[in-house]
Amino acid sequence: MEKQSHPHGGHRQRLKDKIRQNGLNSLSLHEVLEYLLTYTIPRKDTNVLAHELIKRYNGFANVFAADRMDLLSVKGVGEETALFLTSLNEFVDIFMRERGKQEFLPNVQSCVQFFRKSFPLHDNENLYIVCLNKSFKVLKTFSIPGLNDHEIGLDLNQLNQVMSVSNVFSIVVFHTHPNGSCEPSIEDYQTTQQIVNICCMMGIYLSDHIILNETKHFSFGRNNLLADMYQKYHKMFPKQSLDFAALNKLGIKIVEE
Repeated sequence: MEKQSHPHGGHRQRLKDKIRQNGLNSLSLHEVLEYLLTYTIPRKDTNVLAHELIKRYNGFANVFAADRMDLLSVKGVGEETALFLTSLNEFVDIFMRERGKQEFLPNVQSCVQFFRKSFPLHDNENLYIVCLNKSFKVLKTFSIPGLNDHEIGLDLNQLNQVMSVSNVFSIVVFHTHPNGSCEPSIEDYQTTQQIVNICCMMGIYLSDHIILNETKHFSFGRNNLLADMYQKYHKMFPKQSLDFAALNKLGIKIVEE
């Protein structure tokens, strides 16, 4: 008796052919997730599940940041799939850390070049934090998925993870505006000031906050906005020690009082 072919085998093959011919970027986001799911769900259609996961977690990137136990509550997601999806975030971190070990980011131009070759622009706003040592070499990279197409979330726990990296001297924050201008919003200014304050309290420094879209970028450092923010911190917390020599090394000059 002739063995029947899998009913969704043709669709999977078309996805793979599309990737072979044009790369993974030729797929829509739900198709990328659908393709990944085929590695842990070999005999079922993963298209519906991919759509459901993106809808449930409010975006493609958020699927990989989901809690493993919560993923297991989704119909069609088993232990292997939940483990696979949640481990991909750490895989990306490891990959970027190893890839970036030889990267040297002493100025805005090198930072922008590093971002363009290392990170894709997603539909949602996304935030990336790159940790540097005193020689401006990359130590580790963190990615923080956007909440939607115009909002990012950054909490103290995520910043604490950054601060725990050994030998970190400064951080560069990259923030994408995929569907709009690179000009910072009021919320961007407020978030940057908060990051400056927290970094100073933790003994490290924000060397730049760079907003990018597909073709342009905006640097808080190059536009002398960080100097004003460090000055505000110094006025708010005059008894807190501030390493002016370290700031000068970063090209940030503030007035000592």
